[in-house]
Amino acid sequence: MRPRFTYRLPNDGGTSPCTHFRSRAGKERTPMFGKRTLRIAAVAAAVALPMTVAATSSASAAPASKQATVTVFHAIPGAVLEGLGVPGGVVNVCANGSVQLVTDFAPGQLKTLKVDPGSYSLGVFAGPSGCQGPALLSAGATVAAGKSYTVTANLYPTGSPAAPAAPALNVFANNQAPLGKTKKIALKNGLGRVTIRHIAVAPAVDVFLDGKVAVQSLTNPNQAQATLKKGTYQAAAGLAGAGTAGIALGPVPLKVRQGWNTIVYAWGLPAGSLGSTGFGVTVQYVKLNLPKK
Repeated sequence: MRPRFTYRLPNDGGTSPCTHFRSRAGKERTPMFGKRTLRIAAVAAAVALPMTVAATSSASAAPASKQATVTVFHAIPGAVLEGLGVPGGVVNVCANGSVQLVTDFAPGQLKTLKVDPGSYSLGVFAGPSGCQGPALLSAGATVAAGKSYTVTANLYPTGSPAAPAAPALNVFANNQAPLGKTKKIALKNGLGRVTIRHIAVAPAVDVFLDGKVAVQSLTNPNQAQATLKKGTYQAAAGLAGAGTAGIALGPVPLKVRQGWNTIVYAWGLPAGSLGSTGFGVTVQYVKLNLPKK
């Protein structure tokens, strides 16, 4: 049976209709920056980032059960940042202008933090500068206790011929809702959740599982979700409407775990663009909650 995917916008707690995921008209453009800068506070400010940082001292930190879990994903290709004077594309993620949350953060890496709930400021800085100097990206942020989030620093297609790609910060609330009405059912039904997230410089794509279209016309920075039986599937993505002939990423094996949200990110640039070696796939696993009974 073909899996049924539902669609969500970033940080959308409920399902969103497919009409949110219309493909862009026009031909695919070769991504490149019109200006040699990543200091685009306006872009970051346009994305509400529900994220916080842990207290600066352990004495004032909230208990683990009352904290939020935040995973940060560095999805800006190193070649792009190197071209802007950031050695190796390595950055630091800082809070409130001085607290280093993640250091020596390289492209393609995921880092998970336990953080206190609340509202803070978040900045991404070039690695050698610590938390000093102008931020490459910055935004205000808020998260809730007991919830799971992923924040991605990535590129998105602007649709502008002069500067077809730009960096952005996106936040995704990770769906941990249980699969099953009781603990007994949830532990034995063999089901897992799959989330597909498009954060690549590419137009609308179709996503294939085992050679069949599972998601249609998914656009950056949106996501789609489905419930699947545990097991290994072959996943691929390609230009929307082009069929298997349009596949540009994959197929790659995708392991779906029972009781977990298997989150798949398609990110990066087409091969040859700004020195890119091609699109990347990164997988994150988030444990699902169990029913209370």
